[in-house]
Amino acid sequence: MYIPVLFCVLFMWAILHVHGDKYERICPGFGFIIPNGPCNDTCVNDTDCVKYLKCCYSPAVTPCGYHCVPPKINIPKKGKCPTNSTHPLWYLCDVHFCDVDHECKKSCTAKCCPNVCGSLICVEPAK
Repeated sequence: MYIPVLFCVLFMWAILHVHGDKYERICPGFGFIIPNGPCNDTCVNDTDCVKYLKCCYSPAVTPCGYHCVPPKINIPKKGKCPTNSTHPLWYLCDVHFCDVDHECKKSCTAKCCPNVCGSLICVEPAK
């Protein structure tokens, strides 16, 4: 169980070490997870974290709250997010499919964009 977590942390550290200052660092999203019990913050902002970590709200960890975590690196794909779409998930609320463009793997051009409800989904960019 600890090996995959360690691998993930090391992988993110390697990406951040190479690209950390060039691209936007995004807090990982957890969709619409409702935390259990009282939350406990271990940071207030990014300056409370060691280099390459980001202070992010994490409802999925125990205790929930703001913690220093490896961020996701946003390497944007070309194009802009559409303001309207015929995508079947365009009007579906309370979903979370991506945080950054490279998580949209169905097509090499798909971007991670907010739909009408603000939920993040993978859609083709506006033409």
